[in-house]
Amino acid sequence: RTIVISNRKEHDNQAKDRSNGFLIIGNLHACYIITYTGVIQSSEGLAMIATTESLARRGEANTNQIIWTGLQQGDFGPDGNLYSRKGLGMPLLALPLVWLARAWNAIGLVQAALLLNPILTAWTGALLYRTGRRLDWSRPTSIIVALIFGMATLAWPYTQTFFSDPVCGWGLFAASYGLLAYAQTGRKRYLAMAGLAWGAAYLARVINLVTLPIYLTGLYLVLESQVKRQMNKHPGWRAILRYNWRPIIAFLLPVIAVGLISLWWNWARFGHIFETG
Repeated sequence: RTIVISNRKEHDNQAKDRSNGFLIIGNLHACYIITYTGVIQSSEGLAMIATTESLARRGEANTNQIIWTGLQQGDFGPDGNLYSRKGLGMPLLALPLVWLARAWNAIGLVQAALLLNPILTAWTGALLYRTGRRLDWSRPTSIIVALIFGMATLAWPYTQTFFSDPVCGWGLFAASYGLLAYAQTGRKRYLAMAGLAWGAAYLARVINLVTLPIYLTGLYLVLESQVKRQMNKHPGWRAILRYNWRPIIAFLLPVIAVGLISLWWNWARFGHIFETG
């Protein structure tokens, strides 16, 4: 009976934390919409919006509609078309919003795409809250930290742009949260989601590749601690790989997939898999 009551209490706590997470998303997003302008504020954002529009309207990758900007944000490919130097992450994540705008004429394509950063920044705040709870912070402390991030830092101004910073911040932090959640629950779906989130940050900015060794080290340490508890001794790396090949694959499959997508993106624009522009 004690175990049943304990499990029920834990389930209720998790349900309340999920509910609070959605409330934080709603609160932060409402604040961002109050200051939402729907206006592109930089040539970088213009280049990524142009790529998104080309993908949505014609299934092409060029940005010929802003060819008047010359080589400021892009390069000409072997086919003579202008292509943005930016990664595929922002256009890919904004595509569902743009498709919605195309189906609903009351919404402009640019205004729909510019909703991406407010959504992901609010989501990052909720992830901060959930991380605090997983680290045994109190609910008020976790909520305050999430709201400080969302309303008292540069996170808010960046929601008004189409820069890739909010996407990278969301992706890298979501990957960290996935590793933490897996360490506590052992559920491999968290690793798959961590790999996808890191992949989104990498596709948004290729420079995020330098963070991959950090995440692989974190994954190794998590797996090492789990095997150590099972064997009651310090395991070697062979034992870690032998007992944990499924979790490793769960994390690496999305990472490898986005790596291949990134190489294809280079080839589609500039004719070579290692040419980024």
